[in-house]
Amino acid sequence: MERIITRLSREIVYKDKYLTLNKDQVKFPDGRIGSYVSVEHTQKTPSGLVGVATLGFVEDKIITIKIFRYPIGEFSKEIPRGFVKKKRRIGERSGNSGNCGRSEVGKMPYSCTLLGYVYPDTGIFSGKVGIFMANFNGDDFKGDEKEGIAKVELNSTEEILSDILTGKIQDSYTLAAITFALANGVLVDISRHHVGGLLPR
Repeated sequence: MERIITRLSREIVYKDKYLTLNKDQVKFPDGRIGSYVSVEHTQKTPSGLVGVATLGFVEDKIITIKIFRYPIGEFSKEIPRGFVKKKRRIGERSGNSGNCGRSEVGKMPYSCTLLGYVYPDTGIFSGKVGIFMANFNGDDFKGDEKEGIAKVELNSTEEILSDILTGKIQDSYTLAAITFALANGVLVDISRHHVGGLLPR
């Protein structure tokens, strides 16, 4: 028997141009009837993509931003990310990954490649996010102060791995992007040489 939760009805509790909050009446796998709250992005592409996160490189340096995240009440070190634009094709230079780079760090990448997809929180959030790898020229980046970006930094892979292991990087999109990069072999040589010295034994 499949252990699934079945929706019986749906009430839209709140909706704006960004997010929709749903409260569903559901039937749980053991037969109980109850409520389940879920969140979805109001705008999404036909394939269901709601956002993009960009693992940007300048040569062998990884781009991160320091941005104030209101929900957690503190600054976060993470890779650039943003909402999708429904009519753009994902993965092209003129598409969402390019726009994410431009709005967050002030310039467009000259190339971008899709690494994979991630669901940030499968317990409450239904949106699927694309993780891209992008290449940029130069180091003249400018963070968008209106978005709360304090600075844009270029990091070595060793610095990124160290920041993950010491808790300086806790953003799920950044962790997913690094995992995809390792799995795709983008960081494989560096990781083999350095991770062993960072991980607890």
